[in-house]
Amino acid sequence: MASTLSSLFDARLRPEAFMTPSIPHGAIDYTEMERLGLDPDAVLDFSQNSNPFGPSAAVQQAVQAVDLARYPDRECKALRRRLADHLQTTPESILVGNGASEILWLAAFALLRREDPVLIIGPTYGEYARVAALMGAAVHAWRAEESNAFALEPAAIEHFIQQRLPAAVFVCNPNNPTGRFLPVQFIHAWAKRWPQTFFIVDESYLAFLAAPASAYMPALPNLLIVRSLTKEYALAGVRIGYALAAPPIIEAMRRVQPPWSVNALAQAAGVAAL
Repeated sequence: MASTLSSLFDARLRPEAFMTPSIPHGAIDYTEMERLGLDPDAVLDFSQNSNPFGPSAAVQQAVQAVDLARYPDRECKALRRRLADHLQTTPESILVGNGASEILWLAAFALLRREDPVLIIGPTYGEYARVAALMGAAVHAWRAEESNAFALEPAAIEHFIQQRLPAAVFVCNPNNPTGRFLPVQFIHAWAKRWPQTFFIVDESYLAFLAAPASAYMPALPNLLIVRSLTKEYALAGVRIGYALAAPPIIEAMRRVQPPWSVNALAQAAGVAAL
């Protein structure tokens, strides 16, 4: 009987769930701390890159004022309006998510189909390949070489795009973990040259550049920017990030987003941080 149930399960479970390896992330691993007998509060964490000064006093006050008995706003209207003012765009061009990680999952769910070719510019954050693979996409990588100090080579990347004609290109800019930055004019030129390709640009570390230059350009309908409030505002504990894109992309992602995925504490913290 047990073997019959196991066979039935094996036939029904989605194969991508087992073909795709789990991705180790930065931040303290509480399971590892428990295994090693260490107190997480006594460990200095150098595996994450975020504001070392912690959340502002305004954020602390806003979080304390949240009514925990009430459901949060499913559409994050107050935060989207604040972000729109801050970024000089429209609320319809913004989707707030449970960290940049949820934004990446929603983008993959909304934009990728089975067997779509997807290009990852690496070495980079492993979640891009993971979400693409879970959608059944065919993941290809262009990798910068350690022998060349991980320098990005726009001409080589462009040639790779021309060869593969991917459905989507993931770019971490500036890149995690190499710190390399791809000048945004190349991204804009590629988005114009290949309008059938989605260019998904993760700018979670943009604020740490001496002269931040975002790739966001509302006139490009195939460009999706992923941002995090975790890093620059020290909000890792509440999980909050957002997408900037043309309204049709934002609407597609909104339709596949679970309701109330951004809790009230995160929304209040985001508004106060800005």
